Amino acid sequence: MSCLLSASRRTDVPAFYMDWFMKRLREQYLFVKHPYTGGYFHVSLKPENLLGIVFWSKDFSPLLSRLDEIEKVTHNLFFHFTITDLPEDIEANTPPFQEVVKDFIFLAERYSPDCVIWRFDPLCITDKISFGYHKEAFRQCMEMLKGHCHTCYISFVNPYYKVIKNFERYTSHRLLDIPVEEKRSYAKRLAEVAARYGIRMYACCNDYLLSDESNPPLPLFKNTPLTPLDRGDDRPLNPLLIEGNSPPLEKGLGSRCCEALQREVGGFSDKIQKASCINLNNLSRVWGLEGIDYEKPSPTRKECACTKSIDIGAYDTCPHGCIYCYANTDKEKAVAFHSAFNPDWNALDTNIDVEEYSTAI
Repeated sequence: MSCLLSASRRTDVPAFYMDWFMKRLREQYLFVKHPYTGGYFHVSLKPENLLGIVFWSKDFSPLLSRLDEIEKVTHNLFFHFTITDLPEDIEANTPPFQEVVKDFIFLAERYSPDCVIWRFDPLCITDKISFGYHKEAFRQCMEMLKGHCHTCYISFVNPYYKVIKNFERYTSHRLLDIPVEEKRSYAKRLAEVAARYGIRMYACCNDYLLSDESNPPLPLFKNTPLTPLDRGDDRPLNPLLIEGNSPPLEKGLGSRCCEALQREVGGFSDKIQKASCINLNNLSRVWGLEGIDYEKPSPTRKECACTKSIDIGAYDTCPHGCIYCYANTDKEKAVAFHSAFNPDWNALDTNIDVEEYSTAI
Protein backbone atom coordinates (compact mmCIF):
# COMPACT_ATOMS: atom_id res chain seq x y z
CA MET A 1 0.00 0.00 0.00
CA SER A 2 1.34 3.44 -0.93
CA CYS A 3 1.41 6.09 1.78
CA LEU A 4 1.88 9.81 2.10
CA LEU A 5 4.35 10.80 4.82
CA SER A 6 4.03 13.85 7.04
CA ALA A 7 7.31 14.90 8.65
CA SER A 8 5.92 16.26 10.88
CA ARG A 9 3.11 18.14 12.59
CA ARG A 10 4.35 16.86 15.97
CA THR A 11 7.99 17.90 15.81
CA ASP A 12 10.46 19.64 13.52
CA VAL A 13 12.13 16.75 11.71
CA PRO A 14 14.06 18.91 9.18
CA ALA A 15 15.56 21.11 11.90
CA PHE A 16 16.48 18.49 14.52
CA TYR A 17 16.18 14.90 13.25
CA MET A 18 17.57 14.74 9.73
CA ASP A 19 20.31 12.21 10.59
CA TRP A 20 17.61 9.89 11.93
CA PHE A 21 15.33 10.49 8.97
CA MET A 22 18.04 9.83 6.38
CA LYS A 23 19.00 6.57 8.09
CA ARG A 24 15.36 5.50 8.03
CA LEU A 25 15.18 6.23 4.29
CA ARG A 26 18.31 4.15 3.70
CA GLU A 27 16.94 1.23 5.74
CA GLN A 28 13.54 1.70 4.05
CA TYR A 29 11.30 1.49 7.09
CA LEU A 30 10.41 3.12 10.38
CA PHE A 31 7.98 2.71 13.26
CA VAL A 32 5.43 5.26 14.36
CA LYS A 33 3.69 5.54 17.71
CA HIS A 34 -0.07 5.86 17.43
CA PRO A 35 -0.99 9.09 19.28
CA TYR A 36 -4.12 7.57 20.87
CA THR A 37 -3.46 3.87 21.42
CA GLY A 38 0.23 4.20 22.23
CA GLY A 39 1.02 1.18 20.05
CA TYR A 40 3.63 1.21 17.30
CA PHE A 41 3.14 0.31 13.65
CA HIS A 42 5.57 -0.40 10.84
CA VAL A 43 5.79 1.90 7.80
CA SER A 44 7.59 0.88 4.63
CA LEU A 45 9.77 3.57 3.07
CA LYS A 46 10.52 1.64 -0.10
CA PRO A 47 10.15 3.93 -3.12
CA GLU A 48 7.26 1.88 -4.49
CA ASN A 49 5.38 2.35 -1.21
CA LEU A 50 5.78 6.14 -1.00
CA LEU A 51 3.45 8.60 -2.71
CA GLY A 52 5.53 11.49 -1.41
CA ILE A 53 6.70 13.41 1.65
CA VAL A 54 5.27 16.57 3.20
CA PHE A 55 7.84 18.35 5.37
CA TRP A 56 7.04 20.91 8.08
CA SER A 57 9.67 23.18 9.61
CA LYS A 58 10.75 26.53 10.95
CA ASP A 59 14.32 25.81 9.81
CA PHE A 60 14.93 23.78 6.66
CA SER A 61 18.66 24.46 6.48
CA PRO A 62 19.72 20.97 7.74
CA LEU A 63 17.54 19.37 5.05
CA LEU A 64 18.82 21.28 2.02
CA SER A 65 22.07 19.35 1.64
CA ARG A 66 20.11 16.06 1.81
CA LEU A 67 17.69 16.78 -1.04
CA ASP A 68 19.67 14.90 -3.69
CA GLU A 69 19.67 11.77 -1.54
CA ILE A 70 15.98 12.12 -0.66
CA GLU A 71 15.14 12.47 -4.35
CA LYS A 72 16.67 9.04 -4.97
CA VAL A 73 13.70 7.71 -3.00
CA THR A 74 11.04 10.17 -4.22
CA HIS A 75 10.88 13.44 -6.12
CA ASN A 76 7.45 14.14 -4.67
CA LEU A 77 8.28 16.64 -1.97
CA PHE A 78 6.13 19.39 -0.45
CA PHE A 79 7.04 21.92 2.23
CA HIS A 80 5.20 23.83 4.97
CA PHE A 81 7.57 26.62 5.97
CA THR A 82 6.66 28.54 9.15
CA ILE A 83 8.00 32.09 9.29
CA THR A 84 6.47 34.38 11.91
CA ASP A 85 9.16 36.66 13.42
CA LEU A 86 7.68 36.32 16.90
CA PRO A 87 9.81 37.58 19.83
CA GLU A 88 12.48 35.32 21.28
CA ASP A 89 10.59 34.76 24.53
CA ILE A 90 7.76 33.18 22.47
CA GLU A 91 9.91 31.31 19.93
CA ALA A 92 13.14 30.71 21.79
CA ASN A 93 15.20 28.64 19.34
CA THR A 94 14.04 29.64 15.87
CA PRO A 95 16.30 31.47 13.40
CA PRO A 96 15.57 35.10 12.48
CA PHE A 97 13.22 35.33 9.51
CA GLN A 98 15.83 37.25 7.52
CA GLU A 99 17.98 34.09 7.59
CA VAL A 100 15.33 31.48 6.74
CA VAL A 101 13.75 33.43 3.88
CA LYS A 102 16.70 32.51 1.67
CA ASP A 103 15.95 28.82 2.29
CA PHE A 104 12.31 29.37 1.36
CA ILE A 105 13.41 30.96 -1.90
CA PHE A 106 15.84 28.10 -2.56
CA LEU A 107 13.05 25.53 -2.19
CA ALA A 108 10.62 27.57 -4.27
CA GLU A 109 13.15 27.87 -7.09
CA ARG A 110 14.13 24.20 -6.94
CA TYR A 111 10.58 22.79 -6.84
CA SER A 112 8.35 25.80 -7.72
CA PRO A 113 6.40 28.11 -5.38
CA ASP A 114 3.43 25.72 -5.68
CA CYS A 115 5.36 23.19 -3.58
CA VAL A 116 6.15 25.54 -0.67
CA ILE A 117 3.48 26.98 1.62
CA TRP A 118 4.32 29.89 3.87
CA ARG A 119 2.73 29.47 7.30
CA PHE A 120 2.36 32.76 9.14
CA ASP A 121 0.85 31.04 12.13
CA PRO A 122 -0.14 31.18 14.78
CA LEU A 123 -1.08 34.80 15.25
CA CYS A 124 -0.27 35.26 18.91
CA ILE A 125 -1.68 38.47 20.37
CA THR A 126 -0.73 39.23 23.95
CA ASP A 127 -0.62 42.21 26.24
CA LYS A 128 2.87 42.86 24.78
CA ILE A 129 2.41 41.78 21.12
CA SER A 130 -0.15 43.81 19.19
CA PHE A 131 -1.76 43.05 15.88
CA GLY A 132 0.31 45.92 14.49
CA TYR A 133 3.47 43.96 15.33
CA HIS A 134 2.16 40.96 13.34
CA LYS A 135 1.08 43.10 10.41
CA GLU A 136 4.50 44.74 10.09
CA ALA A 137 6.29 41.38 10.36
CA PHE A 138 3.87 40.03 7.74
CA ARG A 139 4.62 42.93 5.40
CA GLN A 140 8.38 42.52 5.80
CA CYS A 141 8.20 38.79 5.07
CA MET A 142 5.96 39.47 2.06
CA GLU A 143 8.48 41.94 0.70
CA MET A 144 11.29 39.39 0.95
CA LEU A 145 9.23 36.49 -0.43
CA LYS A 146 7.54 38.30 -3.31
CA GLY A 147 7.72 36.40 -6.56
CA HIS A 148 8.59 33.17 -4.73
CA CYS A 149 5.42 32.53 -2.71
CA HIS A 150 1.89 31.79 -3.93
CA THR A 151 0.14 30.70 -0.75
CA CYS A 152 0.03 31.71 2.92
CA TYR A 153 -1.74 29.89 5.76
CA ILE A 154 -2.79 31.68 8.92
CA SER A 155 -4.49 30.82 12.20
CA PHE A 156 -4.79 32.24 15.69
CA VAL A 157 -3.15 30.52 18.64
CA ASN A 158 -5.31 27.87 20.33
CA PRO A 159 -5.55 28.62 24.06
CA TYR A 160 -5.20 25.02 25.21
CA TYR A 161 -4.77 24.58 28.94
CA LYS A 162 -1.12 23.54 28.56
CA VAL A 163 -0.45 26.52 26.28
CA ILE A 164 -1.83 28.96 28.84
CA LYS A 165 0.20 27.27 31.58
CA ASN A 166 3.38 27.50 29.51
CA PHE A 167 2.78 31.20 28.88
CA GLU A 168 2.45 31.69 32.63
CA ARG A 169 5.49 29.55 33.39
CA TYR A 170 7.96 30.75 30.79
CA THR A 171 6.96 34.31 29.81
CA SER A 172 5.63 37.58 31.15
CA HIS A 173 3.02 37.63 28.36
CA ARG A 174 -0.70 37.25 28.84
CA LEU A 175 -2.71 35.87 25.93
CA LEU A 176 -5.56 38.20 25.07
CA ASP A 177 -9.08 36.91 24.48
CA ILE A 178 -9.77 38.54 21.11
CA PRO A 179 -13.42 38.65 19.96
CA VAL A 180 -14.14 36.67 16.79
CA GLU A 181 -15.15 39.74 14.79
CA GLU A 182 -11.89 41.44 15.71
CA LYS A 183 -9.92 38.38 14.60
CA ARG A 184 -11.85 38.38 11.31
CA SER A 185 -10.95 42.04 10.84
CA TYR A 186 -7.27 41.33 11.53
CA ALA A 187 -7.23 38.42 9.08
CA LYS A 188 -8.93 40.47 6.38
CA ARG A 189 -6.33 43.20 6.73
CA LEU A 190 -3.54 40.63 6.29
CA ALA A 191 -5.32 39.20 3.25
CA GLU A 192 -5.48 42.67 1.70
CA VAL A 193 -1.72 43.01 2.15
CA ALA A 194 -1.17 39.54 0.70
CA ALA A 195 -3.28 40.33 -2.37
CA ARG A 196 -1.02 43.26 -3.20
CA TYR A 197 1.92 40.81 -3.31
CA GLY A 198 0.05 38.19 -5.34
CA ILE A 199 -0.34 35.74 -2.46
CA ARG A 200 -3.52 33.87 -1.64
CA MET A 201 -4.61 33.46 1.97
CA TYR A 202 -6.01 30.36 3.66
CA ALA A 203 -7.16 29.81 7.24
CA CYS A 204 -6.10 26.58 8.95
CA CYS A 205 -8.72 25.14 11.33
CA ASN A 206 -10.12 28.63 11.89
CA ASP A 207 -13.30 28.53 9.81
CA TYR A 208 -14.61 31.71 11.41
CA LEU A 209 -11.92 33.58 9.45
CA LEU A 210 -13.19 32.47 6.05
CA SER A 211 -14.54 35.15 3.78
CA ASP A 212 -18.31 35.07 3.43
CA GLU A 213 -17.96 34.39 -0.28
CA SER A 214 -15.24 31.79 0.27
CA ASN A 215 -15.63 28.25 -1.02
CA PRO A 216 -13.94 25.04 0.19
CA PRO A 217 -10.42 24.57 -1.19
CA LEU A 218 -10.65 23.71 -4.85
CA PRO A 219 -8.73 20.39 -4.75
CA LEU A 220 -11.41 18.87 -2.48
CA PHE A 221 -13.80 18.72 -5.41
CA LYS A 222 -13.80 15.48 -7.35
CA ASN A 223 -12.34 15.45 -10.86
CA THR A 224 -11.34 19.11 -10.78
CA PRO A 225 -9.86 19.87 -14.21
CA LEU A 226 -6.25 21.00 -14.26
CA THR A 227 -5.21 23.48 -16.92
CA PRO A 228 -1.83 22.40 -18.37
CA LEU A 229 1.09 24.79 -18.18
CA ASP A 230 4.67 24.23 -19.18
CA ARG A 231 6.63 25.18 -16.07
CA GLY A 232 9.99 24.64 -17.72
CA ASP A 233 10.48 21.55 -15.52
CA ASP A 234 7.43 19.55 -16.65
CA ARG A 235 5.61 20.08 -13.36
CA PRO A 236 1.86 20.79 -13.46
CA LEU A 237 0.55 23.97 -11.91
CA ASN A 238 -0.98 24.00 -8.43
CA PRO A 239 -4.79 23.87 -8.90
CA LEU A 240 -5.25 26.10 -5.85
CA LEU A 241 -4.54 28.96 -8.25
CA ILE A 242 -6.88 27.86 -11.05
CA GLU A 243 -10.54 28.84 -11.28
CA GLY A 244 -12.88 26.21 -12.70
CA ASN A 245 -13.75 28.41 -15.70
CA SER A 246 -10.29 29.70 -16.46
CA PRO A 247 -9.31 29.67 -20.16
CA PRO A 248 -6.41 27.52 -21.41
CA LEU A 249 -3.02 29.05 -20.75
CA GLU A 250 -0.26 29.37 -23.28
CA LYS A 251 2.84 27.29 -22.81
CA GLY A 252 6.31 28.55 -22.08
CA LEU A 253 5.55 31.09 -19.38
CA GLY A 254 8.31 29.75 -17.15
CA SER A 255 8.96 31.76 -13.99
CA ARG A 256 6.21 34.23 -14.95
CA CYS A 257 3.52 31.56 -14.55
CA CYS A 258 2.03 32.95 -11.34
CA GLU A 259 1.61 36.48 -12.69
CA ALA A 260 0.30 35.27 -16.04
CA LEU A 261 -2.14 32.90 -14.41
CA GLN A 262 -3.55 35.59 -12.16
CA ARG A 263 -4.11 37.89 -15.14
CA GLU A 264 -6.05 35.07 -16.78
CA VAL A 265 -8.35 34.53 -13.80
CA GLY A 266 -9.04 38.19 -13.08
CA GLY A 267 -6.42 39.37 -10.60
CA PHE A 268 -5.38 38.57 -7.06
CA SER A 269 -8.06 38.02 -4.44
CA ASP A 270 -8.15 39.22 -0.84
CA LYS A 271 -10.57 36.43 0.12
CA ILE A 272 -9.61 33.97 2.83
CA GLN A 273 -10.31 30.36 1.90
CA LYS A 274 -10.28 27.13 3.88
CA ALA A 275 -6.85 25.54 4.16
CA SER A 276 -6.08 21.89 3.55
CA CYS A 277 -2.49 21.39 4.67
CA ILE A 278 -2.08 17.86 3.32
CA ASN A 279 -4.39 17.30 0.39
CA LEU A 280 -3.62 14.38 -1.87
CA ASN A 281 -5.98 15.73 -4.52
CA ASN A 282 -3.84 18.84 -4.74
CA LEU A 283 -0.50 17.07 -4.32
CA SER A 284 -1.23 14.54 -7.07
CA ARG A 285 -1.66 17.44 -9.48
CA VAL A 286 1.36 19.39 -8.24
CA TRP A 287 3.48 16.24 -8.47
CA GLY A 288 1.97 15.05 -11.74
CA LEU A 289 0.73 11.74 -10.31
CA GLU A 290 -1.75 9.79 -12.42
CA GLY A 291 -4.34 7.20 -11.46
CA ILE A 292 -4.82 8.58 -7.93
CA ASP A 293 -8.36 8.09 -6.64
CA TYR A 294 -10.18 11.09 -5.22
CA GLU A 295 -9.41 11.30 -1.51
CA LYS A 296 -11.99 12.47 1.01
CA PRO A 297 -10.89 14.57 3.99
CA SER A 298 -9.59 12.65 6.99
CA PRO A 299 -9.43 15.41 9.63
CA THR A 300 -6.89 15.32 12.43
CA ARG A 301 -8.84 17.86 14.53
CA LYS A 302 -11.89 20.11 14.39
CA GLU A 303 -12.27 22.03 11.10
CA CYS A 304 -9.30 20.21 9.55
CA ALA A 305 -9.66 19.54 5.80
CA CYS A 306 -6.59 17.34 5.33
CA THR A 307 -6.64 13.99 3.61
CA LYS A 308 -5.02 10.87 5.04
CA SER A 309 -1.29 10.78 5.74
CA ILE A 310 1.08 9.07 8.18
CA ASP A 311 2.77 11.47 10.57
CA ILE A 312 6.15 10.09 11.60
CA GLY A 313 6.80 12.50 14.48
CA ALA A 314 6.30 12.24 18.23
CA TYR A 315 5.03 14.63 20.88
CA ASP A 316 7.34 16.32 23.41
CA THR A 317 10.34 16.06 21.10
CA CYS A 318 10.72 19.52 19.49
CA PRO A 319 13.32 21.78 21.17
CA HIS A 320 12.35 24.96 19.32
CA GLY A 321 10.73 26.04 22.59
CA CYS A 322 7.67 27.74 21.05
CA ILE A 323 5.40 28.61 23.96
CA TYR A 324 2.19 28.28 21.93
CA CYS A 325 3.00 24.76 20.68
CA TYR A 326 0.30 22.13 21.27
CA ALA A 327 2.75 19.28 20.60
CA ASN A 328 4.89 19.87 23.70
CA THR A 329 3.77 19.56 27.30
CA ASP A 330 6.63 21.86 28.25
CA LYS A 331 9.80 22.90 26.50
CA GLU A 332 12.18 21.47 29.12
CA LYS A 333 10.84 17.98 28.50
CA ALA A 334 11.41 18.37 24.76
CA VAL A 335 14.95 19.67 25.23
CA ALA A 336 15.76 16.76 27.55
CA PHE A 337 14.45 14.28 25.00
CA HIS A 338 16.51 15.79 22.19
CA SER A 339 19.66 15.64 24.32
CA ALA A 340 19.16 11.91 24.95
CA PHE A 341 17.97 11.08 21.42
CA ASN A 342 19.66 8.28 19.49
CA PRO A 343 19.55 8.65 15.67
CA ASP A 344 19.95 4.88 15.32
CA TRP A 345 16.45 4.28 16.71
CA ASN A 346 13.92 2.96 14.20
CA ALA A 347 11.15 5.10 15.70
CA LEU A 348 11.61 8.75 16.51
CA ASP A 349 11.07 8.27 20.25
CA THR A 350 12.47 4.76 20.83
CA ASN A 351 13.84 1.59 19.23
CA ILE A 352 11.33 -1.15 18.42
CA ASP A 353 11.93 -4.89 18.26
CA VAL A 354 11.37 -5.60 14.57
CA GLU A 355 10.27 -9.18 15.23
CA GLU A 356 7.52 -8.04 17.59
CA TYR A 357 6.04 -5.53 15.15
CA SER A 358 6.23 -7.05 11.69
CA THR A 359 2.99 -5.95 10.01
CA ALA A 360 3.57 -3.21 7.46
CA ILE A 361 0.89 -0.74 6.39
